[in-house]
Parts: sequence; C-alpha cells; structure tokens
Amino acid sequence: MGGDLGDRQAIPAPRTERDRRALGSLQGLAVGDALGAPWEGSELDPARAEGPLQPSGRVARWTDDTQMALSVVGVLESGGTIEQDALASGFARRYQPWRGYSSATRAVLAALRDGEPWRALRERIFRGGSFGNGSAMRAAPIGAYFHDAPAEEVIEQADLSAAVTHSHPEGRAGAVAVALAAWLAARSRGTGPDAGSDLLAMVADRLPPGLDVTAGLREAARLAADAPLDAAVAALGNGSRVSCQDTVPMALWLALHRLDDYESGVRHAVAAGGDTDTMAAIVGGIIAARVGRAGIPEPWLSATEPVPLAEP
Repeated sequence: MGGDLGDRQAIPAPRTERDRRALGSLQGLAVGDALGAPWEGSELDPARAEGPLQPSGRVARWTDDTQMALSVVGVLESGGTIEQDALASGFARRYQPWRGYSSATRAVLAALRDGEPWRALRERIFRGGSFGNGSAMRAAPIGAYFHDAPAEEVIEQADLSAAVTHSHPEGRAGAVAVALAAWLAARSRGTGPDAGSDLLAMVADRLPPGLDVTAGLREAARLAADAPLDAAVAALGNGSRVSCQDTVPMALWLALHRLDDYESGVRHAVAAGGDTDTMAAIVGGIIAARVGRAGIPEPWLSATEPVPLAEP
C-alpha cells in the first residue's frame, strides 16, 4: 500500500521474534475483522459456521478494530512497550472515519487530531469511563508480543493500552483478558494447549474480582466446549451491547476451545451474530497468536485487505 495513506497506516516490518509474533496475531485479527464486518448486527445463525465468508470478486476491508490494533503493534515494535502518548498519536494519525468507529470514538480521535490531551478527552466524552469493547478488540497482539514475559507484564501493558481511551474498570479488564488469552495461546505454540475451560479460569483468576467481565469468564469456564452456539450466546452474549462485558467472555470461550483451528473459531464468531467484526477480530487475534500466519486459510488472506507494512 503506497502513497500518503499507506505511509500513515503502515507499521514497521518485523525485526525480532516478538515483532513477528505480534504481526502474526495482528494478521489473524485483521482477517477475522474483515470477514466479520459484513455480518455486523446480524442475528445468530449457526449455519454461517459452515457457509462461505469471503466476498466474491472484491477485497474484504477491515474496520476500526484493525486500524487501532495497527497503532498498538506499531508502538510495540518501535519502543518495546506501550508508550501512551505515542499510542494516542498513532490512533489519531491513522483515523479514517469510514472504518466504522462509534460516534463517541470519532469525537475522541477528531479532538486528538486537534491537539487535545487524551487524558482529558476520555473523561469528557465517556462520562465515568468507557467500557466499550474497543479496548479489547485491539489487545491480542500485546499478548503475542510479550509471549516470553511474565503475566504481570502482559497485564500492565494491556492496561496501559486500554487506559488511553477506556478508564472504566470493565473496559480495562476486557483488554487485559484478551491479552492474557493471546499470551497463553502464544506460549503454547509447539505443544498441546491446556483445556479451554482451564485457560478461561486462568484468565479469570488474573482479573479483579467483582467485575462483570470476570464473572462472565467464570461462566464461560463452566460452559461445555461443545455447548450449542445459541446456548453460549444466551449465557455469554455476542457483543450486541458493544461492551467488554457482553463481548469478551464469548470471544474467549470461542478462541480458547479452538486454539488449533483458526477457521472454526472465526466461523463461529461470525455465526454468533451481534458485533461480528469485533468478535471475529478478537478470536482471530488470539488463535493466530498460537498458529501464526500459516494457520490462517490462504484463501481468506487473499480475499482480505492486507496489513500494511513499511518498506524495511
């Protein structure tokens, strides 16, 4: 992708193993996002888990989910940590309203472009702090990047990434949960992963008690891996409320029970209905943290907008 638009969107080509892991997760996130986007707001339809998802004759474009995740990965590749001012600047620089941002997020990013500080903006526009699922949709590459770090570092970095736009405890917990799930997925590469219910419980154990995200993950850990999709949606949500509480438990239930099957995870995320692009982005980013780019079906990669990389 060339020209000024490509320059604003592109992230550095990977140089280290951490960079490569984060890029693989980002590619999984982007493909899920792009394939889920046409179905956003649809009703649950289990038959969609079997039918074609890729568009015919056109490229499926990713949404704000991937666009914001690009900034997360770009900051990590450039500095090795979530530097919040740089992340806020990246969000503003890459902002394209037509990518599907919410009205509140559009207001935040437009104000960031005008030079307003992010700490003040997140409180002024999101009274009491946002718990929308935007903090979670961009967090999987953090877990992949810090695959060789302790859980405490993953938690800290995911919380820093969320806090630029989401100061509500639920919004921050959603990002931490997704990053931890991707961290567990990445660390299991080359081995058999633990049972999905155990992984869900591990993530819940690392979150603050008393939050709805935490309670939802504990419910997800109790839900059988082969539960019907409609039962899972009834118990865990499908992102229809566009909140972390209504999105993260279901996304992690889908991903952590399908860590060796990217296609199945994304198909079921789209079949669940609701906020399908964000659900599929989270699921795709987590599973790709384990399977890498090679685990993403090539026809899906070919049918979706690629992740923009700067020339090395």
